[in-house]
Amino acid sequence: MAIREILKRRAPLINLMRSRRAKIIGKQIFIAHSSRDKYIIKLIEDNLENIGVRPFLAGRFMAGKPAIFKIIDGIWDSIAFFILWTKNVTDNPETRDWVSFEIGIAKALADVGLLSIYGWYANDTKLTDLLKGITDMVQFNPYDKSECEWVVKTMIKIAQTL
Repeated sequence: MAIREILKRRAPLINLMRSRRAKIIGKQIFIAHSSRDKYIIKLIEDNLENIGVRPFLAGRFMAGKPAIFKIIDGIWDSIAFFILWTKNVTDNPETRDWVSFEIGIAKALADVGLLSIYGWYANDTKLTDLLKGITDMVQFNPYDKSECEWVVKTMIKIAQTL
């Protein structure tokens, strides 16, 4: 039996174990992003923390284990996965590759019912094939303060339902 089928069959039990762990360590949402998007990242971080949800921002949790393991653990421990796809992601090959890797891991978990993915992409970027497979992708203008605030409010509403 393929690993995918095993995970699908065991998804309810795995999700129960993960929810119990979240009660112990607190709710966490993984944010795939560029650290250059400082304004909106700060808004997201502050607002999620205000409702008791810890944002996992990979660049801040990289001390210790190799980055690849920190990212996988961060996604696994999260109750949701938020994508913030901007020019700062697409224009930096290293950032784009890391964010694409994070999305790939999240999609693998979402495909077997273990993670929900939500995404926002800047109106000056194009959806890649990787992103086109995610149904909850919403376009926004990252240069408009009110639209950034709307993205954050939407993230908070989603986080509150999880």
